[in-house]
Amino acid sequence: MLSAPLLKGTLCQSFGFVKRSSLINSRFFNLYQRSLGRSKMLENELILTMGSGHSEESHGVAVAPAKPKLEKPSMYQVVMLNDDYTPMDFVIEVLSRFFSMDLEKCTEIMMAVHTQGKAVCGTYTKDIAQTKAAQVMAYAEEHEHPLMCDVQRIK
Repeated sequence: MLSAPLLKGTLCQSFGFVKRSSLINSRFFNLYQRSLGRSKMLENELILTMGSGHSEESHGVAVAPAKPKLEKPSMYQVVMLNDDYTPMDFVIEVLSRFFSMDLEKCTEIMMAVHTQGKAVCGTYTKDIAQTKAAQVMAYAEEHEHPLMCDVQRIK
């Protein structure tokens, strides 16, 4: 157990920090940390370091943990593939039902699938794109049509 001179006050709650005792000497802090069985600091902890001269006269510097950088999720396209058996009316129905398109947009994409062999139905995050593709293929199978969708990552 650590002795009382190693402990230095508590942080003020008015600054929004968690109220806890901080150690003056980082060497003793590491021993204290190991004695608690913790190898990493929790993100919400504030550490006071004493710089190079580990004396009690030195002033501590507050160091807050760095916030992780958030990245935008990868986007994926749902691509509908052409086949020779699925009727055009069924493709239009699928596009309006699962991709919330109006009749004009459905017809445009259906013709692109028919003439070019495939067309992008929508761009979503990975989970949503996979779910939409699975719903379309399940609905097509339920109505005995071989309509296929693919999910492709946007580079």
